[in-house]
Amino acid sequence: MPGRLKALVTGAGGLIGSAIVAELSKHFDVIAHVGRAGRGLKGVNAFATLSYDFSKDAVEFVNLVLSEWGPPWAVVLSHGVYEEGSVEGVSTEDLERILRINLISHLVIASRLGAAMDNGVIVVLTDVIARRRPWLYRSLRPSLAYLVSKAGLDYAVAWLAKELGPGVRVVGIAPGWVRSGRMRESHLREASEAPLGRPIEPEEVARTVSWVIREARHLTGVVIELSGGL
Repeated sequence: MPGRLKALVTGAGGLIGSAIVAELSKHFDVIAHVGRAGRGLKGVNAFATLSYDFSKDAVEFVNLVLSEWGPPWAVVLSHGVYEEGSVEGVSTEDLERILRINLISHLVIASRLGAAMDNGVIVVLTDVIARRRPWLYRSLRPSLAYLVSKAGLDYAVAWLAKELGPGVRVVGIAPGWVRSGRMRESHLREASEAPLGRPIEPEEVARTVSWVIREARHLTGVVIELSGGL
């Protein structure tokens, strides 16, 4: 539908990202970032798609978006990588790569696009583990770089909200266990022990993102937990 506001969604090739694209496409022209070339959306149609590898400098990505479509009204940053690791396995290369993808690219995109937006919303997807303790998930062993990157996003939400407000709101969303085909029995058991008694559905994350963008005009500088009560 021409003439609608535009929304940029990164990580749209993932389970949560594709659900966000499907939900926001009801109300926006969605520009979907699908990661590496050749990885498309999963049964979801977008207004436009854009491939980019965030292990490279994200400034180029921002410039591509602005030159092709101008500043979007909404930005959803849902891209990232998850890796496990022990203290013995920490390397400079792994730290730099994961921090570049999970943290630095988010900061570059949010700050540069936010500065170009007169008004709108930026939503940052993080992880509830960044707000708890490293051993929150008993059956997972997230790497140090992953934990640091997600904790950094939590702090960035408040800083960006102050710098870009009042015209641009910035809100974080921190899911816990999200249902996927890769969940093992141990993951499902842990999720069932939370007060909600089950994992969060990807569509529930997507509807929360839509609510933050379209209705929650009173929210900025905060991180909403979708953890089922972990």
